[in-house]
Amino acid sequence: MLNYYLLSAAAILFIGCLALLAYKRTKPIYFAVSGMVIAAGFLTYASGLSYIQIHEEFVHVTELREETTLYMKDMETIIYEYGIEENGQYIFIPKEGDQLILEDSPLVTEDKRRKLYRITGEHGIEYIVREMEGAK
Repeated sequence: MLNYYLLSAAAILFIGCLALLAYKRTKPIYFAVSGMVIAAGFLTYASGLSYIQIHEEFVHVTELREETTLYMKDMETIIYEYGIEENGQYIFIPKEGDQLILEDSPLVTEDKRRKLYRITGEHGIEYIVREMEGAK
């Protein structure tokens, strides 16, 4: 979800650049617009660093500067919680260690959901679909 906020900030910066150039064209404005374009370019690049990889042997989640890898052989249960008004979430519970909570987002496509369901069956991992606690 962070990547959408970064893209929104970059779009606002690009629009701000155009507004500044429409307002006045002086050397200080050109200097400010150059800095804003560089910042917007960096935000656009940073938004592409988040991804979710569901592989036969592991699940790899990268969000900006944080990477998490959970191996299927170490997995005990995968829970998908859904709600009416809230986005769903995947809870990966390994046999040992901390669980990983992955918010349902456009990064988790229907193909990835099917693949995850198939992989859990192949590895004998319990896959639970349930309504979120407190969901209406």
